[in-house]
Amino acid sequence: MNARWLQLAPRERWLVAIGAAILAGGLVYALAWQPLARSIERNETQVAQQRADLAWMRQAALRMRALRSQADIRSAPQAAAGQTLRAVLDAALRAQDLDSAVAARTQGEDGSIRVTFKPVSFDALLRCLAGLQAAGLQVRTIELDRVGAGQVAGSLQVARATAG
Repeated sequence: MNARWLQLAPRERWLVAIGAAILAGGLVYALAWQPLARSIERNETQVAQQRADLAWMRQAALRMRALRSQADIRSAPQAAAGQTLRAVLDAALRAQDLDSAVAARTQGEDGSIRVTFKPVSFDALLRCLAGLQAAGLQVRTIELDRVGAGQVAGSLQVARATAG
């Protein structure tokens, strides 16, 4: 092969070298670059699809939580019949995932219960209060302190609603 190369004129050697370089570049493009570029494009498409799926799932999760809260509020009056005040209160707190934030529960002489809680979501607390009201309970006092964006801490006193 070396003898054949030496037999070529300098201009022919130059043309063969350029042709070999072009062929090598074409092979690198066809065998390495193009498959890599296709893989990157395919992965970018998958990431975009997965982000869209995640956004849809987050919206669906929010809707599920809202529907679950509404179902808990609607079922609370039926559940409250025949249950103790503490059981109804605990169920309402659990329905909004607030039971872990309760710092203390104190039974009053009048049968009411005072609940002191650590920082919780204000929205979740409002849904809990709506559930308590739907269950026939009455919030006698509520003391709240803002502790952050959308977060409150404090206490509330709950009793069975009195007729009339």
